[in-house]
Amino acid sequence: MSERQAPTAPAIYVAGPLSGIKNVEGGFPTDQRKKNAIKAVLIADNLCKLGFTPHVPHAYAWMRDEALADHPSSDEAGAHVWDTVLALDEQIILRMDVLYRIEGVSAGADREVAFAQKNGIPIIRSLEEAEKFVEAWKTGSGSDFVDEGWNASDEGVKVRFCNSFELLAKRLGDTAKSKGFWTIHKERALEKLRQTFFGSPFEVSDEDVGNEVDIGAAGATLYRGDVDELFKQVIDKLSEADIIGDPAIYMTLLASEPFEAIAALRQSPPNWSDKDGVWEELADTFIRLADFVGRFGPNHGITPYGFAEKIFEKWEINKGRPRTHGKRF
Repeated sequence: MSERQAPTAPAIYVAGPLSGIKNVEGGFPTDQRKKNAIKAVLIADNLCKLGFTPHVPHAYAWMRDEALADHPSSDEAGAHVWDTVLALDEQIILRMDVLYRIEGVSAGADREVAFAQKNGIPIIRSLEEAEKFVEAWKTGSGSDFVDEGWNASDEGVKVRFCNSFELLAKRLGDTAKSKGFWTIHKERALEKLRQTFFGSPFEVSDEDVGNEVDIGAAGATLYRGDVDELFKQVIDKLSEADIIGDPAIYMTLLASEPFEAIAALRQSPPNWSDKDGVWEELADTFIRLADFVGRFGPNHGITPYGFAEKIFEKWEINKGRPRTHGKRF
């Protein structure tokens, strides 16, 4: 039996978002999988140029989507559920020299990174780090390559921070939604409409579907359930247009937190660390900020990742400004 040839290029697993972030309705954007797959393939192309042999699971997922669209019966034997796919990917990761983490929110990619780290497989997050890894691999020290974290280059720090902020904004938003902050104005608007047209709070049930309601001047008679469903659709549209749940309301909530920190400083002695103290209120300020960006950003030209990038952009601008930015203090 002939001896197996040694590889001449490091194998790299490309991990990152695929389906994307769920929208307010709980579904995924229809074109997000294709966009993320294209992004992963383009990154893999750059990794090839640096001397890697990449494995891109996004490409398989994308091709599988296309195949099942033309041959839906081929999936009757059993769908590739999320855990099953990740378990298969983990077996591939074990055969890799390094893992490349694309920025963005992804529970699957986070799991793959944790699995790689557990098995001593280095993680890189930028093409700059990838280039360094290739040089280390050529000298036989690729397995000793260290994920430098916050000691990495400025670009590495930026990528890590932006990725972390995007994930945090998603998770803080989930908490805010669970506490009703995202839906309270829609719920109140729906309640008011129901009281106006039905005369009392109204809950849809199977019995309501067959009940009729006179909607007044129009002289029409419709089913209560149909009218209620129409109310919900109208409120959803008004919410998407920021007419219900105006961002200014949530910006006011954000702005209230620093004032609570000021109130803590005005106490005698100042309350720095106790309940409702300065640090707690400033933490609430950050939570409100991340939630605000996560909620309103995607509909107004920016993602949480893009907002985090703006922090670095503004930092660069501030570096070039005069002492105290030209003000007295």
